[in-house]
Amino acid sequence: MAARPSEQPNYLADNRGGDLAYTGASAEIRPQPDGSFSLRQLQRYLSDIRLEPEWRRDAETESAYYDGDQLETYAVTRMRELGIKPIVVNRIAPVIDSVAGLEVLTRSSLQMIPETEDSYDTAQGLNVLYKEAQRMTKFNVRTGFQYKEGLQIGISWLQVRRNPDPYGYPYEALNIPWREMFCDYRSRQPDYSDARFIVRSQWYDLDHVCTHFPKHAELLRFAAKGGGGTEGWLDWETLGLDNRRADLIHAADSDRRFTLEEDEWRQQQRGRLRLFEILYWVPKIAEVLRVHSTGRVVTLNRDSPLHLEALRRGIAEYAKGPTKQWRQAFFVGPVRLGDRALETNAPHYIPMVAYRRSSDGAPYGLTRRMRSAQEAINARYARLLYDLASRRIFVDEDAVDDHLRTAKELNKVTSYVVLKADRRGEQGIVLAPATDTTPITFQFLQEAKQNIYDATGLHPEFLGRTLEAGRSGVAIENLVEQTHQTLGGVVDNYREAKNRAGRQLANYLMNDMRRREGVRVETDSRSEGRARVIVLNARGASGERTNDTLVARMRVALAEAPDSVTYQQQKFQQLVEIVKSLPEDIQPLLVDLIVRAANVPHAEEILERIQSVTGFGPEPKDPQKRAELQQQKQRQAAIAEYMEELEMAAAAADVTLKEAQAQLEQAKVTKTAEADTDHTEAKTMHELAKAEALGLEHVRLARETWAKVIEAAAKLKAAAQKPAIAAAKPASKAA
Repeated sequence: MAARPSEQPNYLADNRGGDLAYTGASAEIRPQPDGSFSLRQLQRYLSDIRLEPEWRRDAETESAYYDGDQLETYAVTRMRELGIKPIVVNRIAPVIDSVAGLEVLTRSSLQMIPETEDSYDTAQGLNVLYKEAQRMTKFNVRTGFQYKEGLQIGISWLQVRRNPDPYGYPYEALNIPWREMFCDYRSRQPDYSDARFIVRSQWYDLDHVCTHFPKHAELLRFAAKGGGGTEGWLDWETLGLDNRRADLIHAADSDRRFTLEEDEWRQQQRGRLRLFEILYWVPKIAEVLRVHSTGRVVTLNRDSPLHLEALRRGIAEYAKGPTKQWRQAFFVGPVRLGDRALETNAPHYIPMVAYRRSSDGAPYGLTRRMRSAQEAINARYARLLYDLASRRIFVDEDAVDDHLRTAKELNKVTSYVVLKADRRGEQGIVLAPATDTTPITFQFLQEAKQNIYDATGLHPEFLGRTLEAGRSGVAIENLVEQTHQTLGGVVDNYREAKNRAGRQLANYLMNDMRRREGVRVETDSRSEGRARVIVLNARGASGERTNDTLVARMRVALAEAPDSVTYQQQKFQQLVEIVKSLPEDIQPLLVDLIVRAANVPHAEEILERIQSVTGFGPEPKDPQKRAELQQQKQRQAAIAEYMEELEMAAAAADVTLKEAQAQLEQAKVTKTAEADTDHTEAKTMHELAKAEALGLEHVRLARETWAKVIEAAAKLKAAAQKPAIAAAKPASKAA
C-alpha cells in the first residue's frame, strides 16, 4: 500500500468513526442483488487503510531490534567519526525467546468437547481426525510462531484454509507476514473481532495469478502490460474477441475510474501483479429456529413442513435479528476476479494481538517497553569501551616532524615514534589518561539492564538468572509465578486467537465429514484396555444415521493437560508411584498404561507380548495377530472351563470321602453298642464290612480324581507357557 499522505490528519480514538469521501470511491454501501459489494464500494476500504495510525514504522524498528539490528546508519557513521566502536548487546531477543518458550512448555492441543451426552462417541471419533489435522497442518507450531511474532511487534496473523493443491493434505495452517495484512483500525475489540474488513495484498507473477484465475487470464495479461492507459484498453476493444468483449469494456471503464496508483498494483518490468484479497461482512436479517430440548439453532426454511410443524407444536422457538454474512473478494487493479460467501461464515485470517494503544488502537508488543532500555545499554557499552581506550596526549610543537602521523601511531596498541633530536623540550610527548567516567558509566549500564526487567514486569529468575545470592527456592518460584501473572493478559489473547483458528479448522473438518458415511475411526480406549472402533455417520438398516456428525453439538477448547515432554515425564512418574502403591495382584492390570506413558520405542510390540502372556493389554493392530489372539483367548477360556469342572469333581470326591469315613466311624460305634448277641454281632460285622468296602472305594475314587486334577493342571500350565516360549524364540534369534 502507498505511504500515508503527510497532509492527512492523525485521527485518534475520538474521531476514528468519521467518514471521508475520496474521489472515485462510491458513497453507497448497499450490497448488490447477490449480496456482494462492487469494486468501487470495496475501494472505500483500501482508501481507509491509508488513514490507519502510524504503527508500521515502529513495528519495522522493533522487528529489527529483535534481530540485533539496533543502530541506525547515521548513528554508526557518527560513532565511527568519534572513534567509538559500534556495539550491540541484544537483551531483547532472550526475553522474547523466554516468553515464547514458556508457551512451548505449557502448550496444549485443541480438542472437541461434546455438549450433550449422546454426542460422546461422536466426539471421540472426531477427536482422532481432529488431532491428525493438527499434526498434518503443524497447527501447534504455526500458532507458537504466531505468538512469538505477536510479542515482538504486537500483531501477527495465521491463515487456516483449504489446501488448493489436490496432492496435499486437505487443510493448511500458514503464518502470514504482517506487512501483507491490513485490518479495520476502527475496530474497538482487542482481537479485532468486530472489524468490518480484512485486506491482504501480495505480489504475484502473472502466470501464478492466471493459474488460480484461468477465466480472467486474458484480462490479467492485458492488465500486466499496461503503459497505454485508456488508449491501451480501447486498442484491445478493437480486437473483436466476442466472448471477451463485454469483460474488456467493463475493465476499461473500471481502469479509468480506479483510484489506486499504477505502481501500487502493477510492475511491468517483471510482469507482476498485486492481488488484493478483501474479507468483509455485509449486514443481514436472519430468521432462525431455536430448539428447546437441545438449544440448537437452525436457519428457518419457510418452505419446510418440518420447521412449520416444530413451530406449531412448540418444539422450537422463532427468533429474528441482524447478523453478519462474511464474503471474500479478489481483484487485481481494475480487474474483478470474483466475490463469494465464505464457507464457514468466519474470516480465515486470524490475528493475535499482544497490546493495543488506547489512544488510536494501534497494536504494539513487548519489545516496545524494552526499546529505551536497550538503547541505553548499547550507548553505555559503547561509552564504556571508549573511556577505557581513550587517553590524552601532550606533544611539544617541535617534538616530531609529522603530528598527524604521530597521532595515528600513538593510537595503536604498539606504537613507534622517533622524536626530533633538536627539540627544545626534554619529554617531547606526554601520555595521560582521559577523564575517568568508567564508574559512572558502569553504574548507568547496570541500571539500564535492570530497566529491561522493570519495564516488562519480568523477573530475572524467569530467565534463569538470580541477582541475589542465597535466595531460596520458594522465593524464586514466587518470582516466576509473578512473571506468569504479568503475562496473563498476553497469554489470554493468544489462547483466544488459537481457539478461533482451531474453530476454523474444525469447521472445515465437520463440513467434510457431513458428506461422508461409514467412516471407521480407531480410538485408543485405555479404560477398556483395547483399541476401540467408532463408525461415524453409520447408516442403519432403516436408513437412520448413528454417530451423526451433522447433528452432533461440539465446541473446540484447549486440553487441560499440556503436551510438553516435561509434563509427560511428571505424569509418568506419578503413574508409576500409583501402581507401586497398589496390591501385587492388581499391578499387572495396569502394565499397558505404564508402557504407553513411558513413550519408549516398540511400545506396541511390548504390549502385544505382554498381552499374549498375561491377557491384559490392548488388542494388536495386525489383523492376523488379532485373529491368533482371539483363538488363544478361546483356548484359554476352554481350559479355564475344564479346570473349573475338575475343581468341582475334586470337591465332590472330597465330600464323598468324608461321608465314607463318617459311615465307617458310625459302623464301629454301632458294633460296640449292639454286640450283646451273636446274631446282632454277625449283623453288625456284615454292615461294618459293607461300610468299610464302600469307604475304601470312595477313597480310591477320590485319590484317582485328585491324580487327574494334578495331571490336567500340569498340562494346562505347559500349554499356557507355549505362546510365551514361541514369542520369545524370534526375539532370541534376532538378538
